[in-house]
Amino acid sequence: MQAPRVDPAEQARLAQIEQEQVAMMSPAQVAQYYAQKSEQNISHRLQQMQFGLQEQADRTAFGVLQQTNPLARKYAAEVEKVVAEQLRNGMTVRREVALKYVVGEKMMERAAAAGTRQGKAAAARVTGATVKPGRGNGDASSDRGGRRGGDPSEAELERRLGSVKF
Repeated sequence: MQAPRVDPAEQARLAQIEQEQVAMMSPAQVAQYYAQKSEQNISHRLQQMQFGLQEQADRTAFGVLQQTNPLARKYAAEVEKVVAEQLRNGMTVRREVALKYVVGEKMMERAAAAGTRQGKAAAARVTGATVKPGRGNGDASSDRGGRRGGDPSEAELERRLGSVKF
């Protein structure tokens, strides 16, 4: 984590203001002021060291995980992007947690794509299983009986059933 850059002119102006304020303090207040300032400085440096050590330990642990886990190797670059993005947002995230996030995102993307593929395959199966009606200009005659013109006449029945023996 890098310290924010400070304009040298601004830094000099702030130092001048600080010197003027210290000049107006009693010796006891000056001692207390510098002691407090020193404590804050040390505390800040300790926090930076602690963050650096945690970062190094996390990198090492993720390196070990990459040796044993193919998903960690596959998504290592994306994990680093997530970690860097979270750091820019002021948050720290362990690489293992970022890996789980990345793998979850990939699974959700694949599930959505699989749902689309399954839907298309199902539609294709339905289309393939649907019976298609015969062509209207085929050579097969329609034998619909009396559906068209009501009851057939007696002569029509004799013509159709004349060769049938009862």
